[in-house]
Amino acid sequence: STISRTYVLINVTATDTNLANITIELYNSTALVNRTVWTSTAGFVNISGLSDNTYYFNASSSDVLSNRNYTQTYVVTVAATSPSVSLLAPANASTVNIPLVWFAANVVDNVNATNATLYVWNSTGNLIGTNVSTLGVVSATANTSLVLPRPDNYKWNYLASDNFGATSWNNSNFTLTTTTYPVTSCGMSLNVSDATYVLVNNVSTTGSCITINNNSITFDGQGYTIDGDGGEGDIGISSAGYNYSIIKNVRLSDFGDYIKFSIVKGSILNGVNLSATSSATGSVNGIYMISSSNLSVTNSTVRDIKAGPDLSVRGVSLSGTSNSTFSNITVNNLEGGDVLQDGGDALGFYLSLSSGNVFSNVNASNNTGHYLSSGDFVLTGSNNNSLSSFSFYSSQYPILLQSASTNIISNGFVNSTGGSAIRFES
Repeated sequence: STISRTYVLINVTATDTNLANITIELYNSTALVNRTVWTSTAGFVNISGLSDNTYYFNASSSDVLSNRNYTQTYVVTVAATSPSVSLLAPANASTVNIPLVWFAANVVDNVNATNATLYVWNSTGNLIGTNVSTLGVVSATANTSLVLPRPDNYKWNYLASDNFGATSWNNSNFTLTTTTYPVTSCGMSLNVSDATYVLVNNVSTTGSCITINNNSITFDGQGYTIDGDGGEGDIGISSAGYNYSIIKNVRLSDFGDYIKFSIVKGSILNGVNLSATSSATGSVNGIYMISSSNLSVTNSTVRDIKAGPDLSVRGVSLSGTSNSTFSNITVNNLEGGDVLQDGGDALGFYLSLSSGNVFSNVNASNNTGHYLSSGDFVLTGSNNNSLSSFSFYSSQYPILLQSASTNIISNGFVNSTGGSAIRFES
């Protein structure tokens, strides 16, 4: 049995016409703790001052002729001292802007703290999750995480246990407020206006992944990767008709269209990194903007992407898009599909029927196509755009303008080993 006090009460009786004495002995795992002897037929002992431990006791009786009999050995565990729990982080009444939260507590026990279990409740008092930290020492820090499912006011605490089954909580719950929604898998629709969604782990899909379905949504990838299988028409992140989104700090690999905006205005991309681990099955667009305006794309890369047979790959592609800014963008190592008939082109930056856009500090190199319209910066029917502070390295046509007028190109570097540095076509 287990008791939560520091003393043990033992009663014993013995019957014999020639009884000499009764002896009770109490041991811990290594030594004798107490021996009590009576000469009467009944005995009672209160052994006090016991520390937390496991104890073993029995009784024996003997007569005047030295005949002796024993009881069985009994086991009792003293668990009078519970572990001490002190919550550490997040600090009480904290507000956090990510849904994956790490919770820490200090646990001290005078024998051995075996584990500490995190409990988290939402604002309605429902338990939304637990997580166990294995300790196994006298003093340790329990540190475990939980994904909180939505913006809310939460309470949390740790329940610690020791070797002898004694348990204890911190003397009060801590509170915590979260402001973001977690994204843990593909197929999720981001549909709460003015909300922030945070990717909390790498995710993968054989189709499309993230869809923005409301205005003023922020999606923070936290540097994690969204991975597809290169299927034609599969989209990594898409938005159609919703405005003022922010997409940042995310990596995407192996999609048909990596990021696709259609009829969108005022949205921002920052810190997106697009690449592929294998050839696509169809045409590929990295950052693809259709009939959109007043966008901002900064600090991003598109690299190492190959289109399907005879199909094209475009790093940054604009169609009917206007008055947007693009800065600090690198597009490297794109390859059009292998030549079966006409071949596929590889375009670093491609503008079709787009105007009023500003490109600065953009770079492209090692983009290889299999058709004459391949190039690093290609404008088709696009007017009044600006390009400055650029560097293009291409074996074909670094800059190609087709039926494009009143565009400004300045302060850049072009290295072409095959065709013209700048080619004009009507």
